[in-house]
Amino acid sequence: MQILLNKSLLQCTLNGNQWVLQFSDKFKLEIECLWRIETKTGILFTNNDHLQKFGLTKKRDILKEIKEINLKKVTGMKINRKFGDLTLEFDNKYILNCINQSSGYEAWNIIGPKYSLTGTNKM
Repeated sequence: MQILLNKSLLQCTLNGNQWVLQFSDKFKLEIECLWRIETKTGILFTNNDHLQKFGLTKKRDILKEIKEINLKKVTGMKINRKFGDLTLEFDNKYILNCINQSSGYEAWNIIGPKYSLTGTNKM
């Protein structure tokens, strides 16, 4: 299932505990689980890093950092049906991993025109 393939990331917002990624063609990804941005060398940041200081001079603003790394077009999409994890690969080599942390709760949702997909461990 490659519903977000070739879609461009337009905006990222945070509504309470839900991260919302708006994509082209009126698609959005709502994330309510642990997620992280990865590179070849490791983890760049996670949602849990938002507004944390970690010995820095100021708190990290993950919304700002997402803009700065310039995630654009989705070039790969994988769903782990056993665990309900979602992986998106972007054209600039960054990877977004949504990691399901529940045996029953919906970790993420992809919503688009006439389309909806929910990430659980019962896919």
